[in-house]
Amino acid sequence: MYAIKGRKAGGIFSLAVVILISFIILYINNGGIDFSNDFSVSMLRPGDNPYTSDPDGVCTVHVIDVGQGDSTLLCAGKDHFVLIDTGPDSAEDNLRAYLDELGIKKLDYLVLSHPHEDHIGGADMVLENYDVDNVLMPDVTSNTMTFSSLLDAIESSSASVAVVSAGDTFSAGTLKMTILSPIGSSYDGGNEWSIVLKASFGKISMLFTGDAEETNEYELLNKYGKTVLSSDYLKVGHHGSSTSSREEFISAVSPKIASISCGTGNSYGHPDAATLDVLEKYGAQIYRTDELGSIVFICDGETIAAR
Repeated sequence: MYAIKGRKAGGIFSLAVVILISFIILYINNGGIDFSNDFSVSMLRPGDNPYTSDPDGVCTVHVIDVGQGDSTLLCAGKDHFVLIDTGPDSAEDNLRAYLDELGIKKLDYLVLSHPHEDHIGGADMVLENYDVDNVLMPDVTSNTMTFSSLLDAIESSSASVAVVSAGDTFSAGTLKMTILSPIGSSYDGGNEWSIVLKASFGKISMLFTGDAEETNEYELLNKYGKTVLSSDYLKVGHHGSSTSSREEFISAVSPKIASISCGTGNSYGHPDAATLDVLEKYGAQIYRTDELGSIVFICDGETIAAR
């Protein structure tokens, strides 16, 4: 055994460090570590702090995995919260766990896009367990038990209810929201009554489309055009179904980011391949709950990116 002393020891140690660093650099350059993806996707980790060091200047968009349904939470800073749809009744325990882990106690707005069970199934649970200031709904009813339970929960709550249509505006802190649809006063199907809501936070715009169908998309194009519809983020309509996301509409919106909420292996074939193709054609980065679970997007008023 030999003991290395003095400057010789330091020189050998320095040489070892240089060799180690050179090896690490070579490893990275040869593909050992992939830094090519600028976006990171957050699965259901609501216990993590979703804010930056300046929470009042950040809006987080939580696309909550509720299986074959829709539920999106907007957190405008640390004090203002908007929940758009609640997913089906079968996912209400998951929804409640998600909200609780984020520490949500109160909602500025509960937006119920249209009265289908996969969008309002958990609404009675939300109204019974959280302090909801306002409920926004389209001017359409349903004869289902799910809708009846919703009405009972509203009646038992202290929430104010507003029936909304195109042109109505709301705000939650610095998050501004405008209702773009329903535009018409009569539709054939429940999906066509979907609330289409455009939200803005700083310079970033976000479009939430419920289950809006082709009919609604052409109405929106005719009424607003690209100037209004253009958005940085799109919640893709009707779970990516073939009955929505016409090319003319996607071209007008031209989202940088698109999220699709649907159940793994769902029987509807959502999302449709043609929908994915048109989103990719116009440069959208696509995030799907059936592949990724719940997803979080961070908006600082200048940019929006998946967490």
